Amino acid sequence: MPDPHLLAALTLARATYDRAAVHRTDAGWLDAVWAGRSPAQVLLLHRDRAKVSADGSRLVLAPPPTVSEGVRTLLGVEDDVAYLAVLMPDDAEPPAGPGPDGARWASLREVGAKLGARDSGLLASAVALAHWHGAHPRCPRCGEPTVSINAGWARRCPVDASEHFPRHDPAVIVLVRDSADRALLGRRADWDPSWYSTLAGFVEAGESAEMTLVREMSEEAGVRIDPDGLDYLGS
Repeated sequence: MPDPHLLAALTLARATYDRAAVHRTDAGWLDAVWAGRSPAQVLLLHRDRAKVSADGSRLVLAPPPTVSEGVRTLLGVEDDVAYLAVLMPDDAEPPAGPGPDGARWASLREVGAKLGARDSGLLASAVALAHWHGAHPRCPRCGEPTVSINAGWARRCPVDASEHFPRHDPAVIVLVRDSADRALLGRRADWDPSWYSTLAGFVEAGESAEMTLVREMSEEAGVRIDPDGLDYLGS
């Protein structure tokens, strides 16, 4: 069995802050934090990038109010501070470049492993919400443009009043090892030359995670997996 302590090292599964879902429909509370009447910090997300410190170890957050263009969302609360995000549209005016302290714009892929538990969780949630809002602007029933509700965690159709929620795309990422304890790695052609990754794939309808990894490793690498030799680490 794998070391259970390794679960703490899963980069996107470390966040411990309260997602504070009870506040997502509390208009008065949300107005207060966005107006700066209650402690709050804002993450600006533009094309999947957020501002981070020069060494990429922490998010550089801003006090509200900030830019007005984009989807406003509540990410969570920690130590009585609300953590918010503005999910800027791709065609919005790009935010200013690096500041005098060396702050820069970076993606979750670049800095996720360097960020602390809170900041990693905030950025992962913001990126996931931004992808969903960007890909689902219209009602799947009637085609009308929908509006963001519940502090960015749902969208409502103004015509038929149907509500829609962020979709989940189950996926697996796998460390494949052979009898000589060699690891199978891959890379995309457009990645930095020093980047490699274990192999991954999306779970298809009706599949288990185990079935997915057997199929994906065959499709992506031509490697046959022994289903009896699988160790599950965590999600």
